[in-house]
Amino acid sequence: MGARQFACPGPRRPATRRVSGIFLGFLLFAAATPARAVIVNRIVATVDGEPITLYQLEIYLRQNAGGATLGGLTTEEREKVLRALIDDTLIRKESRALGIGVSKQEIDAYIDQIKKQNNLDDQRLAEALAAQGLSMEAYNEQIAKEMLKQQVISKQIREKVSISDEQIQGWYDENKTQFAKPSAVELDQLWFMPTKEMSQAELEAMVEGAKEGFMRLQKGDKPSVVATDLAARGIPVEAVDLGWIRPGQMLPELEQVAFALHKGQVAPPVQSPAGLHILVVRDVEAASYTPLAEVRDQIRDRLYALEVQSRFESWAEKELREGHAIDIRPSPPPAQV
Repeated sequence: MGARQFACPGPRRPATRRVSGIFLGFLLFAAATPARAVIVNRIVATVDGEPITLYQLEIYLRQNAGGATLGGLTTEEREKVLRALIDDTLIRKESRALGIGVSKQEIDAYIDQIKKQNNLDDQRLAEALAAQGLSMEAYNEQIAKEMLKQQVISKQIREKVSISDEQIQGWYDENKTQFAKPSAVELDQLWFMPTKEMSQAELEAMVEGAKEGFMRLQKGDKPSVVATDLAARGIPVEAVDLGWIRPGQMLPELEQVAFALHKGQVAPPVQSPAGLHILVVRDVEAASYTPLAEVRDQIRDRLYALEVQSRFESWAEKELREGHAIDIRPSPPPAQV
C-alpha cells in the first residue's frame, strides 16, 4: 500500500461535509493497536525537545491511512508519515501561539452533527468507536485536534487565498477539452423486427417493405404514417422516436450511420442483431463546450484547493518550522506487528 498523501483540505465546505470527513477519518479508519501487537516504543524524532515515538507514529498512520501499518511501507514512505506527524505537532503549537482554542460546546456540536448525519445515537456511536479501539474521551481529543488544525490552516492559509476571474478564464481556455460536449443527432427510426417463426416469404416481404419505407421517407413521408401503412399489410415494423442521441448510446453499426448523416437525411436500411433499421435525422447538434458560466464555481473550487495545498506545503516546510528545534532520528525499521 502506498503512503497516504497528507495534504491540507481543499476549500471550506458546509459544516456537515467537514463533519463527514472527520467521521471517516477518526471513526471508520481509526484503529487501536491489537493486544498481540508488539511495537518497540523508541524515539524517532523530537520537536522542541518533545519526543515522537515509534508507537505514536504507528497509531498516527493507522488513524489517517485506513488502518495501514508501518511494516507495510518503504523507508521513504515512513519518512513522509513522520514529517506529516511533525507538521501536526507544530500546528498544535501554532494554535497555542495564535490563541486558537476549541471549546467543549464546539466539540459537542460537532459530535451531534456526526450522529445526526450518520443516524447514530450515543450508544451506537460509543459501540462503533469501541469496535475501532477508541473511547469517547479519545474521540473527543481527536476531534479537538482536527478542529484546531483546520482553524490554524484557515487563518494562515485559506484566508490569504483568492482566485481571480482571469485565473478561472485562463484555466478554462487551457483545459477546454474537459468540458467538450459530443455532437448529437435527433432521430426517428423505422424498426423492422423479424422473428424466428417467420417464413422465408415473410422475411422477403419485410425486406421489400423496408425498401419501400426508405423511398417514402426520402420523399418526406412521416415515419408514423409509413409504419402504419406497412403494418396494415402484415409487415412487423414500428416507428420509434429516438430523440437526441449522443455517441455511445446506440449499437455501433447504427451509430456509425447516424453520425455520418446531416439534418433531414435518411439512411438506407441497416441490419443489426435486432432487425432492420431506417434512421431519419431530424436535427444535428454540432460539438460544443459547456459554457464557462456553468462551470465557473467548479473551476474556482479546483484552483482554490490546489493553491491552498501548494501554499500549505510551502508554509509547513518553511514558516511553520521557523523557531522550532526539530531532530529527526535515523529512519525507523518496520514495526513488528
